[in-house]
Amino acid sequence: MRLESGGDRAVFVGDLLHSPVQILAPSCSSCLCLDPAGAATNRHRVLERAADLGESVIPAHFGGAGTVEARRAGGEFTLGQWAAYAAE
Repeated sequence: MRLESGGDRAVFVGDLLHSPVQILAPSCSSCLCLDPAGAATNRHRVLERAADLGESVIPAHFGGAGTVEARRAGGEFTLGQWAAYAAE
């Protein structure tokens, strides 16, 4: 799901990402990926868009509460700034 407000953009990734490692290596699937190849393709597609448009990536399964930026570094992704928020 995507959200845009003013100039801010975010993508809620739900079960697409289970670990920050999957941002760095989108082809890395967990035992929870029923279709590893399809999941890797979708992760790569969502992360490309997030990096290109500056969307904050909001994971459901990472420890803590917050968002992370996915950035491109050549043909790979890197982690940008982590923005914690207080869950209320």
